[in-house]
Amino acid sequence: MDTNSLKPISTIAPDFDLNTTKLSISKLLRLVEATVTFTKKDGTERVMRCTLKEGVVVPHERKTDRIKEPKDDILPVWDIDAQAWRSINVPNILSIEVVG
Repeated sequence: MDTNSLKPISTIAPDFDLNTTKLSISKLLRLVEATVTFTKKDGTERVMRCTLKEGVVVPHERKTDRIKEPKDDILPVWDIDAQAWRSINVPNILSIEVVG
């Protein structure tokens, strides 16, 4: 994927498909850092610089024996500013802009 030709994308479209979009966003974030704007669960808007690039993210550390079932609409990402894992509800993404 040529990251120089990437433009901001939005998941608000008539042909929005949750699984395809989640996979596409995940693939994109494995290559680049991006600024993701989304609506949080409490209704407020959040802007977060995040990535899934190897060498930037810190492997997830299990703190309990509880095993969480993955959710189709939740995308775990590495918050670059907080230096911590965060979750984004994919249908609530307003825009994604590649950093750099």
